[in-house]
Formats: sequence, C-alpha cells, structure tokens
Amino acid sequence: MVQNGNSLGRITVSICILHYNRIEELIKTIAEIDKSDFKEHEIIIVDNASTSFDKKLLKKSNSKLRIIELKKNVGISGWNYALKAARGEFFLLLDDDSYPEKGAIKKAIKYFNENPSVSVIAAKVINNRTGNIETRDFNEKPDFFVGCGAFMRREVYEKIGGFNEIIFIYLHELDYSARVYSAGYNIKYVEEVIVYHNQSLIREYGNKADPYFSQFRFYNYSISYFIFLVSYFSLSNIIKYLPKWIINRLIVAISYKFWCEFFKFIFYVIYNLPKIWKTREPLPKSIQEFYRFGNIPLIDQDYFKK
Repeated sequence: MVQNGNSLGRITVSICILHYNRIEELIKTIAEIDKSDFKEHEIIIVDNASTSFDKKLLKKSNSKLRIIELKKNVGISGWNYALKAARGEFFLLLDDDSYPEKGAIKKAIKYFNENPSVSVIAAKVINNRTGNIETRDFNEKPDFFVGCGAFMRREVYEKIGGFNEIIFIYLHELDYSARVYSAGYNIKYVEEVIVYHNQSLIREYGNKADPYFSQFRFYNYSISYFIFLVSYFSLSNIIKYLPKWIINRLIVAISYKFWCEFFKFIFYVIYNLPKIWKTREPLPKSIQEFYRFGNIPLIDQDYFKK
C-alpha cells in the first residue's frame, strides 16, 4: 500500500529508505534529511514488514513522507518498491540508520551534471558507531557501492531493473554493480559526497554484538557470494573458485564456531541451486575479469586481519 504525501512540486531526487524495526533511527534519519539545503526531493519509506511500525509517529515527524508497507520481509529487494514508485531523475539509497551530509545531495547532482558518463555515485560512508570509513579501500572505479549511501540516475534502474530478489541481504551492492558495469554504465567513488551510517545494533544483532562478526552476517553473506559466483561467471570459473569459497567459509566456521550456520548455508544453496541456476546470466568476459573471475582470497581478511 502506497501513501502519497502533500504535493512536493518539482522532484529531482527520490530518497529511497528501507526500514525494518528501527523507528527511532528512521526518525533521526528523516530529521537529518530535513536539514538539507536541497529541497527538490521526495522521501519514500519502505517498511519491510516490521513487527512494530508506528506510522502516526512517523508521519508526525514529516507529513510529506510516502510510505510503502510490505506484508512480508523481502530483504534488500524491498528497495525495489521505492524505486518503482520514485518520481525523481536521480535516486538516493539509504538505510533507516544512514543519512547524507548537509550538502551531499547538491554535490551529487552537480557531479552528475558535470560528468554525464557517470551513472552511479558511491558515496563516502562514515560509520558513526566505529568512527571508520566503510569505503576506505575504494578506488575511483569501485567493485561496488555501499547500499546505505549511493546515488544513481533513473535511467540505470529503467535499463537493468532493481536489486536481485533472490539475495536477501549482503553483497546485493556487488551484484547490482556487476549488472551496472555489464550494461555499459559507470560507477564512481566520490569522496566529497558523504553519507553517515549510525549502524544501529537494535535489530538482529543484539546491543553488544559486532554486526560484522555476527552469525546472521556469516550465514547470509555466504549465501550471497555463492549466488553471485554461480549467477555471473563462466562454468570453468565456478568449478575453479566455488570450492575455494566453501573452504573459505569452513575456515571461518571452525574459527568462530559457526558450525550451525555453515551447514545451514550448505543446505540452503544445495536446495535452492535450481532456482539460482535458472536466473543465471554470465557477465561479459571483460566484466568477469574486472571481478577477478569470481576468485576470492582463501583467508577472509574481515575475520583474520593479521
């Protein structure tokens, strides 16, 4: 169900926010967006079937919000509902706990106007919880963007569609970026365009857990890369690098005692392989090469930095 807010006049940017069970963070995000000096925007909230969703409280914070309520939690593909409903020439993707720096939207539009060959901007994402720059290892032409802070032209969505519906969470940006490059579009990392990530721990991680080392992330991340590898690479590269990915996951499972999640991951991909294979569309060879033919380090540096 979509609810339209008051008439917003000319819409240049559609701000698409995916929400799940973090109403207080979402209200803070909206408050930060309202500080923006760029007013030709609309805000579309997709509630991903939250167990408690206070629509009245949300509308009180901003009466012009457009709200889409889903009956089922579909993961990151919930963004697709906002993209479909969006009216702007450009889209800004945010999580419910991320927000753009005050002048970021203006800077992004200016960059797009001055660089017509660029279709997606990967913003510089600063994690307020840890103080780290989540995009610190990005180069000018990144492998992917961070989903809680990215701008894109409407034409990209109209050409390649939305996020992969068989990926529930994690690495959806990698999947989408590969499709962006495959369609002939460019992604640029623009450090002057800044998005802050409050990275709330309220949701599935527990207040003391580090989400980067959670069982939830290990399980879903494992599935997502399996889908990426099987969907977009040649059969020879799948045969070469899929066993390496399984061993990579096994090493993490042994070290972090993620046995249950490891075997759940193996069962899930075996059971769903026919569905995953059915959606398979190998990338052009040049794009496969850009993504190192699906090859990944045997030792995951996220878990074993030393």
